[in-house]
Order: sequence, then C-alpha cells, then structure tokens
Amino acid sequence: MNEEYKHARFRLDCKACEAPSVFGVITAWNPDGKTLADEMNATATAMMRRELDGAGFTYFRVDGGSLSGDYIEPGFGVVFSDREKCIAWGRKYRQEAIFG
Repeated sequence: MNEEYKHARFRLDCKACEAPSVFGVITAWNPDGKTLADEMNATATAMMRRELDGAGFTYFRVDGGSLSGDYIEPGFGVVFSDREKCIAWGRKYRQEAIFG
C-alpha cells in the first residue's frame, strides 16, 4: 500500500444530511494509481454518481487528499451494508485504496 494513503485527510460536504456514523469512502479518480486528465476523472466520477443513484445507495460528497492538502480528489461517502460492498465498488473503479 502507498504510505501516503495512511495519512489521507477527508472533507465531507454533508450540508443537507447528517453524516452517518459508519460509511465507506470511494472515488473514481485516477484508476490503477495512474494520473488521468481532469476531464476523464470527472467523467468517471459522474458515472459513479449515476451508478450509486441507480443502486439506491445513500451517499454524500467527500473530498480526500494528502496531509499537506496539495493533492485532493473528489469522492463519495457511501452507506454500505457491509465492508465487502465498499471494497467491491473500489475494485470496480480500479482503485488502489478505499476507506471505511
């Protein structure tokens, strides 16, 4: 595992909701740890949002990034019924890490 992931920081955008006590954080940004153009990442994030909507998950925006704050990527805090579902979504979007 990339050591940077151990120091990740998150900012929740949950104005319209009360953050649940248990949720997983997933993103579609930079699959396989490879930096993609912002447009490609935005397209993948929009697709993830549509799929979360279609699956009926409760979710909210979460930005995750480096301890220093010089790297930030958008993602979602998702209320999953179990950790395995969170991991499956991370794998589906070819992510190196999920947080839950």
